[in-house]
Amino acid sequence: MSSSHELADIAESDNTLSAYRPIQVDSLYPVQTTSPSQTGSFFQYRPSSHHRLSVFTCLCCCCPVGLSSFIYSYKARRAKEAGDFKLAERHSKTAKELAIASIVLFIFLLVVAGLIGGIIYYTFLHQPH
Repeated sequence: MSSSHELADIAESDNTLSAYRPIQVDSLYPVQTTSPSQTGSFFQYRPSSHHRLSVFTCLCCCCPVGLSSFIYSYKARRAKEAGDFKLAERHSKTAKELAIASIVLFIFLLVVAGLIGGIIYYTFLHQPH
């Protein structure tokens, strides 16, 4: 059993409910922290690796640019698993930009191929009557 001195020590310590202070949340999104004492938040921002987008662009769009996007999304995943969220954010941003560039390049090449195909059709194959 606990003695009356131990109960008095517990009541006077800072670990009681009276010492509780609510955590102030400054923004809607969680912030990056290494410990809750720095910012007052237990949340950590975990950047997306854009893995699905990079796989899609690698398989369906411009393959060389999509492959580089896939490599950066893999690096972002590894950095996130290691806990290096700044490096993961940087690789994630690069993967997303390369995936978007791959999609834009693919659409551009489709338009150019359509124009060249139309020009070839109307100059050589289309015989007006």
